[in-house]
Amino acid sequence: MVVDTLQQPVGKQIIKHPDCAIVDFTGSIAFGRWVEQNAWPALAFTETAGCNTVGTRVVLPIAAQLEAAIRSLATTASMFSAQMCTSPQNFYIPADGVTVGQARVPFQVVAARLAAAVAEVGADPRRASMILACIQSDSTLALVRQMHEEGQARGEVLLRTRYLCAS
Repeated sequence: MVVDTLQQPVGKQIIKHPDCAIVDFTGSIAFGRWVEQNAWPALAFTETAGCNTVGTRVVLPIAAQLEAAIRSLATTASMFSAQMCTSPQNFYIPADGVTVGQARVPFQVVAARLAAAVAEVGADPRRASMILACIQSDSTLALVRQMHEEGQARGEVLLRTRYLCAS
């Protein structure tokens, strides 16, 4: 495991080293393609550009407790600042809300509770540092800003971007 920079891509040197036998990469499509094309004779395993979806018609109605399900979704979505390959990026909530038991929970309430639960993940910087990890790349930060701007242009942003620093 190595952390490199755009200026000094140590990972490429390691992948091309003759003693490298297996490469296991999770990340961008661009670098994943480079790995696949350049790792030989090493075995290369790549997982790139995961986009995971949660359908709330499936998850929330069967949850015994709505709040527990929402907390779980918020934590999962926040893992490694949503860079975890299994982090869901898309939540589909029916416009008329979800039925939990015998109660109907409106869309706005479910969305607001999910946003509040994500905010709670980052409420304690020490705890947040264990869940959120770090964003190392300026290009990733630029993507976060772009997504925030696009969200504002397309509709209501329920939770603004925050930058945390654990002390």
